[in-house]
This record gives sequence, structure tokens and C-alpha cells, in this order.
Amino acid sequence: MLLSGNTLFASMYLLLYCVTNVVFVVGLTIFVSGAFSDYQVYRFNHTHSIAMLPLTIFDVAIIYLTWMEWREQKAQKQSQLASLFLVR
Repeated sequence: MLLSGNTLFASMYLLLYCVTNVVFVVGLTIFVSGAFSDYQVYRFNHTHSIAMLPLTIFDVAIIYLTWMEWREQKAQKQSQLASLFLVR
């Protein structure tokens, strides 16, 4: 059974991930994932709950994938701009 603090944490975790995935603002996604990672490390240090480790690894993976996607989109946008100026 989840304690009230754990229920609030789980609810906020899922809600904020849904919001950042729908909006997909790179800075917001990285910030939310980073904030959750920090909090999960804090909770792990106080509760020694093994469940926090996979969640933290998941958050770090989300940060990495978001960063890589942003870099790819930025490169594509730059190449499109370069091709526009070369054609004219």
C-alpha cells in the first residue's frame, strides 16, 4: 500500500511527465527530469528504497534522449536554412 507521500510523489511524477511529453519543450523536459532525478536521489538517501534507482536511471535516459533529439532537430533546421540560402 502506498503511503500518502508516496501517492503524491507518484501522482506528480506521472502528471508532469505527461505534460512535458504533450508540450515537449526541451528545456522544460530536461528541467522536470532533472528535478525528479534530484528528488529521487534525495529520497533514496533517506529511505534506501531500491525503487528510486530505476526511476533515476529512467530520468537520466529521458534527459539524454531529449538532448539528442534537440541536437538532431537543430542540425536539420540549420541544414534547411543553409539550403534555402544556397538556392537563391
